[in-house]
Amino acid sequence: RVGGRLFEIGLRLALPVVVATTFINIGLAIIARTVPQVNVFQLGFILTMLVGITMLGLSLPGLNVVIKNMLNEGLRSAVLMASATRGS
Repeated sequence: RVGGRLFEIGLRLALPVVVATTFINIGLAIIARTVPQVNVFQLGFILTMLVGITMLGLSLPGLNVVIKNMLNEGLRSAVLMASATRGS
């Protein structure tokens, strides 16, 4: 149960960047097929880095809520585990 929750939190943190870079790669694939003269590797590296950093910066305010909820849930779980071990 805890492992699934950790996976969900990690996915929520990474999802904006992953989605943006996926769309960039799809667009670059279309460009590579339609205009073979363009060096997609150089263009792709620059665009992927630029969009990834931009999306990370734009998603930081929303991550505040996710991290706060994650910490609150972790503290509640720690208190529940501590109270359960104290009773036995």
